[in-house]
Amino acid sequence: MSNETETISSIVLKKKNKTCEIFVNNESRITISLDLIMKYRISKGIEWDNKLEELLKREQTLINVRQAAYNFASFKPRTIKQVKDKLKKERFNAEDIEKALIFLKDYRLIDDEKYAYTFAAEYPLRKGAGKPKLISELIQRGIEKELAHSAADEAYNNCNSKALAYKSANKKMKSIVKKPKEKRKPLLIAFLIRQGFDRDVIKEISEEMDFNDN
Repeated sequence: MSNETETISSIVLKKKNKTCEIFVNNESRITISLDLIMKYRISKGIEWDNKLEELLKREQTLINVRQAAYNFASFKPRTIKQVKDKLKKERFNAEDIEKALIFLKDYRLIDDEKYAYTFAAEYPLRKGAGKPKLISELIQRGIEKELAHSAADEAYNNCNSKALAYKSANKKMKSIVKKPKEKRKPLLIAFLIRQGFDRDVIKEISEEMDFNDN
């Protein structure tokens, strides 16, 4: 950087996203939010140096990571892991991600316990699957194992697993009815296993279902 004094020559407001492009010695240097312009009283003619530039870059990064986290978590319920994974993909560093998570927790936009119980309560009828699959899906989303089991136990406490499996089986039969007769039963059993139903329930249903052409 040149040793000559640098000053802000102009500030261009971009109304669409409420950001301002700062020009130093008539050259574009940085784009920051309007809030930062006001917070640090940035104006035309003030002296510009590395310290100020780094401060504004750092502040803008924090704004960006919080905004990205807010947009993602407010669209629909998310787990902490899902938010972390999303922000990592957007190349934010670990320190900034942690600050964004604190921001979301402060505004009650992420809560793994609430997520687990809400997701679990809707799961049996929505997915037509068994408890083991629900537990697996919760863990994949970053829910701790003990919490995943607890939420699943509550969701399936008053749930008739056999009736649920029958419903799922009947739906699957519609998609395999054109398969050769001898393949229908193995296909249905494999499907119900993938859906996480108890083997005793699967055995009962596979013996009771009609795999003949009707």
